Amino acid sequence: MVMDDPDLEGMNEDTTIDVFTPGRLLESSIDGKQMTSVLVATGIALGLMLTFTFLLTLVAVLTGLIYVDFLTFEVHFEPAALQMITLSELGFIVPPLYYVKRRGLAVKSLGLRWRRPTHEVVIGLGVGTVMLASNLAISWLTSLFGVTPEAGIDPFSLRNVADVVLWTIIMFVIVGFSEELLFRGFLQRRMEMYLKTRSKSRPGVAALLITSFIFSLSHMDLTGFLARFILGMFLGYLAQRKRYSILGPTVAHGLNNSAIIWLLWLGF
Repeated sequence: MVMDDPDLEGMNEDTTIDVFTPGRLLESSIDGKQMTSVLVATGIALGLMLTFTFLLTLVAVLTGLIYVDFLTFEVHFEPAALQMITLSELGFIVPPLYYVKRRGLAVKSLGLRWRRPTHEVVIGLGVGTVMLASNLAISWLTSLFGVTPEAGIDPFSLRNVADVVLWTIIMFVIVGFSEELLFRGFLQRRMEMYLKTRSKSRPGVAALLITSFIFSLSHMDLTGFLARFILGMFLGYLAQRKRYSILGPTVAHGLNNSAIIWLLWLGF
């Protein structure tokens, strides 16, 4: 059976150029074996990110961007070290791209498509603003119980406006894009397709919950788990509403992360 969503728009677009072949743009269905392949690819993506993190950290140590003060035994990070290590997130996009290439699928099946980019960007900015407010509220509530989620960025690495602007670009272009491609464009949409074939009730909700859990768990930060889970729900729901185009979620993700950095730099 050919799924008529979440790619109905994409199918309609392609018929004006070529005859649509079921399964060419997106898998016609997802069975247990295919879902296992998707989960394995997601695990490999996480492994690649960790491997790249280790290798880039090693490069930073060897080049003096990370060093130890042997008088105080404190580890110091130059701003460029953290920015370079963040490039490890590009490991997230390799397995999904390999997956679609091996199966002869279009990259649109990873959410790399949009019909009304301006509209999606505006919606993404709106959702990102709500996410930021929720993030700050959750952080405040958890701090009442003595739990302070990690910001993820060392405030002392933000020396000037140029550093903050560079981090902003990184959060939109690298972090937001790579995480949305993996978790929403690749994993969540296929999880939803799989659950539909299993005749599960409310497969969209189940896929949203499962993917948000995996998304939050992948950050390996217990204190920030709840906040990231809720942010994942926002991003996943937006992706569903936009037929799994990842433009809006990428903008929302980038706005939330970069706004946190600006707040850190401003001393909040």
